[in-house]
Amino acid sequence: QGFQLFDVSGNPGHEFRAARCRKRLMRFVIEARGGDKPAVLTSLKERGFRIVLFAGDTSYDRKAAADAGVLFFRVNTDEDIQALLSYIENMEKDYSNTTASR
Repeated sequence: QGFQLFDVSGNPGHEFRAARCRKRLMRFVIEARGGDKPAVLTSLKERGFRIVLFAGDTSYDRKAAADAGVLFFRVNTDEDIQALLSYIENMEKDYSNTTASR
């Protein structure tokens, strides 16, 4: 509820859009961008989001997150997706508790 989902890919724009359509992800994503992952992640960070978390499946994704200075969560399996969702839910609870204490 407190999160916005962006889709970031290293594929060129036209290939990226076709892949997203095949995966039926369009309805969940508010913005999608293909190209240079570190640059895209940096631009999201510069928008002033409280947290930018990049979920990816390769060592390049981990490096892109590090280069952009954002959090990284590795996903390779359905179980990883469930763990990511739990991680996000806990992050939201921690934030809610912190702001309620102020």
